[in-house]
Amino acid sequence: WELEPDRPDPGITYDVALGDRICGIGGLESWSQPIRRKVDCYDTTTQAWTDGADVPVDNAFFFVLSDGGYAYVLGGMDKDSRKPLDTAWRYDPKSDQWTALANLPIGFFAGGAAIVDGKIYLVGGYKHAVEAEADGDVPRDTSMLVYDIAEDTWDTSLPDMPHARLLYGTGVIKGRIAVFMGFADETTPTIELFDPQTKK
Repeated sequence: WELEPDRPDPGITYDVALGDRICGIGGLESWSQPIRRKVDCYDTTTQAWTDGADVPVDNAFFFVLSDGGYAYVLGGMDKDSRKPLDTAWRYDPKSDQWTALANLPIGFFAGGAAIVDGKIYLVGGYKHAVEAEADGDVPRDTSMLVYDIAEDTWDTSLPDMPHARLLYGTGVIKGRIAVFMGFADETTPTIELFDPQTKK
């Protein structure tokens, strides 16, 4: 392990690799101050931190992914109403600019996300407002949204995930999307795989 220069403005952020940079995008200033719009990028070549343009919207629990060149910020939760957002943005670290993309078909946050062959897959999480439920019921969802990066379009025709969950791990293994652990009625050990090629 080697120590690198300290982050000048630390927070609880969504971090992605963008070329030679590692960027912390949005997130939380702290648990008591839930919204952070700042973007901080660390250049691994120059070993220097720089400030980026702020995330365009005030939200939390959104999806952040990288295709190596751009970062994508999708969905999220409105800080005041706690309702899911349908906004979609792309960040270019070279120009330090945000570009609005086609909105999600439905607001969505706190689920899983992965990129496979130029498409972004969003699945699970919340698609309803978060409210205190006296009976303990949580409005989770199993549907999948797919964003075509080249076409700037969304597809809602793929099959649902078998089991609802949120705040779980998502990865790509040999071209298949893996969804593992997370929280349903309680923490779950279930692992599920989806193949974008066969759509199963």
